[in-house]
Amino acid sequence: MAKQSSILKALALCLPLPLPALADLAPVPCVIRPYDIVDLASPVAGIVGSVEVERGDTVTAGQLVARMDATLEEAELDVARARAEDMSAIDAAKARLKLLETVAERTEKLSERNAIADSVAEEARVEAEAARQTVLQRETERRIAGIEARAAEARLRRKDLISPVNGVVTDRLLSPGEYGTTEEPLLVIARVDTLRVEAFVPIGYYPDLTLGQVVTIEPEDPVGGQHPARIAVIDRVFDAASGTVGVLMDLPNDDLTIPAGLRCKTVFQ
Repeated sequence: MAKQSSILKALALCLPLPLPALADLAPVPCVIRPYDIVDLASPVAGIVGSVEVERGDTVTAGQLVARMDATLEEAELDVARARAEDMSAIDAAKARLKLLETVAERTEKLSERNAIADSVAEEARVEAEAARQTVLQRETERRIAGIEARAAEARLRRKDLISPVNGVVTDRLLSPGEYGTTEEPLLVIARVDTLRVEAFVPIGYYPDLTLGQVVTIEPEDPVGGQHPARIAVIDRVFDAASGTVGVLMDLPNDDLTIPAGLRCKTVFQ
């Protein structure tokens, strides 16, 4: 009996200790980063026409931040719009059609009374039909001109650089007059309306972590304060060397009061 008791004690020592409750999880260090960093380059190469923002400026999604030189594209658009709006060819074709239809109608009546040869009336009908086809052709040409105008407008819009996010300009790499390529960014914009908080927590915390779980972020001074965030990512691959697991949290920052690049603490509620 004593031998059995000693065996049970030994087994108890081998069993893992119970994991701490969520409220007992100690705060862990973290870093506040931008949610995303956008290297904004032009979709077309060319000379930089203007840059509307400077480093440190706040931008919103959809805002024009820079424009490549578009002198040629603007001229092409003007020409395309002029062609699309020109009704003179259609009006002339319709006027000629009206005249030839009147001639065809009169020759048809004269032919019925045998006043003229049937071939003359037939020729008048053919000319009227040809004029009708010309009207259709001119209308088709005008529709094509409208499509070309929209294509020219799209080419012009490609000269505009639009911010895809709400954020802050962290770098301006080119100035007006310099040549920009499609590979090199003109501006770097950090999205900061939502921040990404990164922490590496002990593996023992893993069973108590869930996606969407609310935690409290405490940035370092001089910002300070307590700010709620939600767990967005829990790594599925642990770091055996440090005994930690990576966790990413989304920290709302609509008023842009919390700067990125701060150290912080993550407090588990």
